[in-house]
Amino acid sequence: MKRCIAAILSIALMLASSGCTKLEQEHFDKSMGYDQTGTAEIEAQLTYTIDPDVFMRAAYAIADSGEEYDEDALDDMRLYLNEDKKCVVTFYEKAVTDFDKNYSDVDVSAGINGITLNCGKVYSRGDVAYYDKRFAYTIGTISFFTAGSDFYDLGDYYTKLDEIFGDKQYLRISMKSAKGGTSNMKELSKGYYNNAKTLLNGYEPNLVTKIPNGTRFEISSKNLTSVSKNFFKHIKNKKTETAEFVNDYLDTSLALSADLAGDEASYMLEMARLFEVSPSDIVESATSANEFLNSGEYKAFIDNFDFSLVNDITEKDGILTSEAEFSLSSNDKNAVYMTALQTTTPVKKAEFDKIDESSCIDYMKFVRDIADFEPYPDYEGGFSDEELPFYGGYEEEDYLPESNLIG
Repeated sequence: MKRCIAAILSIALMLASSGCTKLEQEHFDKSMGYDQTGTAEIEAQLTYTIDPDVFMRAAYAIADSGEEYDEDALDDMRLYLNEDKKCVVTFYEKAVTDFDKNYSDVDVSAGINGITLNCGKVYSRGDVAYYDKRFAYTIGTISFFTAGSDFYDLGDYYTKLDEIFGDKQYLRISMKSAKGGTSNMKELSKGYYNNAKTLLNGYEPNLVTKIPNGTRFEISSKNLTSVSKNFFKHIKNKKTETAEFVNDYLDTSLALSADLAGDEASYMLEMARLFEVSPSDIVESATSANEFLNSGEYKAFIDNFDFSLVNDITEKDGILTSEAEFSLSSNDKNAVYMTALQTTTPVKKAEFDKIDESSCIDYMKFVRDIADFEPYPDYEGGFSDEELPFYGGYEEEDYLPESNLIG
């Protein structure tokens, strides 16, 4: 896949559902919180349910490989499924936020098939984020659920965390630098937003309608093809602006990643050259994308999956509410179903926890130290390469991109 295709895909989800009409801009502004000021309390919950049986049956039908779906395959997944043979995951956040200072204290918890896990707190102080160490411990628990006890020793992982943190409490992540200069992340985001508005001028997908106290965004299988084709036509007509937007986004993202990793990842700045796109690349990408929309693979997807996404954003008595519902179904049964609810309630004053800088460890140091942890327990006979989870059989050179490829 050429690098330009990947570049287009990197912005398609951000832009394709937006537009330049008054209603579309109003909905997008409120969904991104660009017009929010002062302090507020925010509560958010995201729940998604996956039915692997429905999903895999549809996937086999799309593949049309001649292979029949094996119902016994579901038995191998029982570790991850509840009593209804579904996977139900919930994320919950409760935060206090100062939009002007870009300060926030966020309590995070996660639920897996009815089991609730406290992820601790996440803090932002301008361009610096702090993760309570409980977050790292909980990620270990989630990984244990995912990998299973045959491949993952949770006790050994916790012991390694004890060694890394010692008497420290937080992981500290600084994201202050972009492209060699100091930049406030909030202002940087606004810059992308303003560039996106310029790029979208003249593009009207008409997916946003007025509802009482707010707006509704809605897209489904019925209008996906037409919306996608109109979007790719639009960026072909604005190939120069699109190329500039993509290059700026990727260049800054790589620079921020390199700043986070320090000298050890300075090569990432050089990587920007490999990802750079030209206006002709944009035209080629949009043309290829339109060809895919007329392909048999795309038709097979549309024939076997129905999807719907509805997002209502309303404001009443000063409280901003966002409700979203997504479904991916086959034969009138949900393969994936997601709901999201967020409320933002203004408050006169917000109190924030004090962060002790002396109780922090650097994020990259944590990454280096945790890399020494071997998650696979020793047992008689050991594992062959093929038996290890996620074994892909790749050599190191397979990860080095060619000059005209993403990968």
